[in-house]
Amino acid sequence: MGDEIRDVNFERISRINWLLTGPLLVFFSWPYLQLSELALTSDVFAWMGCGLFSVAFTLTIVHGHISISVGELHRVEFYRWTRRRRYPWKWFYHPTLFQYSTRLTLLLASIVCLLG
Repeated sequence: MGDEIRDVNFERISRINWLLTGPLLVFFSWPYLQLSELALTSDVFAWMGCGLFSVAFTLTIVHGHISISVGELHRVEFYRWTRRRRYPWKWFYHPTLFQYSTRLTLLLASIVCLLG
């Protein structure tokens, strides 16, 4: 196997992704909250939509980071590695979350919350 497919590299990629996740969630939620104030959306819908919106874009960035780090062909190996780990947060790397249709559904749900 190549150098990029090693547990040490997968651990490094996982740590970097977790370090990126918090700031990205805040970065992507801020414009949505500003827009919801302009649209006079209720607070409950604004926070629900904010969460959905920021999670959709954060997943996109994290998925891109995984793809760039290990390559598109070895991305599946990274997801298998995360499922073998005993961490409780391994659900974050489930391949279903990184499908285009899942991220698009989250984005559309956030727009519905903005209109609500």
